[in-house]
Amino acid sequence: MQFRPTTFATYNWFPEKGTDLIHPDDLVRFVAINPAGRLFGYARVGDWIVLSTGEEEFRVRDALLQPVPSPRYWIGDVATYRSSREERRGTIRQISWHVRDGTPIYLLTADGRGLRKRYQESDLSTSPKDAVKLPEIDQ
Repeated sequence: MQFRPTTFATYNWFPEKGTDLIHPDDLVRFVAINPAGRLFGYARVGDWIVLSTGEEEFRVRDALLQPVPSPRYWIGDVATYRSSREERRGTIRQISWHVRDGTPIYLLTADGRGLRKRYQESDLSTSPKDAVKLPEIDQ
């Protein structure tokens, strides 16, 4: 089960910033995701910051960590969006951060394929059928 982080940040790292900022065991995978501009969940664990994409975790030094407000949606959440003239449902697959506007930008997957359009929070909604139903507790 995937859990939603409680703190979020960007980590605008490029190789010229120094590989010493990334844990050696995570460096190759971190380079492969092109981290600059992406939104991560994060937590402090010992001497490291652990960044999460929802699917992978990476250990980094805190030098480039830029905390940001919590997004409405997280990786794996289902959201409703408009396509042509109909409402459709998709799954959040990646979140980037719009630096100038200070807002999250969402990439979705629908019908088994990644959508190319980038969505703002105002473009997305959660319908009752997207919500997770919690079990009822007898009292």
